[in-house]
Amino acid sequence: MPAEELFRIRAATPADKRGINLISVLEGMGAFEDIVGLFVACNGDGDVVGFIRVEDHGGVAYVHPVAVYPTWRGHGVGRALVACAFEVSPRVALVARGGSVAFYRALGFKDATWDELDQTVVGECDGCERRDECQPRCMKIDRAGR
Repeated sequence: MPAEELFRIRAATPADKRGINLISVLEGMGAFEDIVGLFVACNGDGDVVGFIRVEDHGGVAYVHPVAVYPTWRGHGVGRALVACAFEVSPRVALVARGGSVAFYRALGFKDATWDELDQTVVGECDGCERRDECQPRCMKIDRAGR
């Protein structure tokens, strides 16, 4: 079955917060207080199976974070969610958890330095008690060819 028949992507609504926060907590992140910049992937029943937050910082779309419910991984949800970032800008950047680096590389992302990314975004990793476990890696892609 094609991915577009398994789920659909749309802007998050307040009714999606419960599903977003369930996935967020499963991934070891805190709950989201607002839905600004959030897009969700929903299954045929309307349940949230993944989400992404995209924020524009100086013409660069920052992904922070993308998360998919474990049983929905491998069905194209993450790839479809990341595509939302390119609707904001052809220049996309993020801080990937070590375990997700291969996923982003498969999408064409390249390693970046901490200095290349907006410090208000990457600054959250400074002093994080889970940094050693997370092994964060800065990554970026520029589909505009700049």
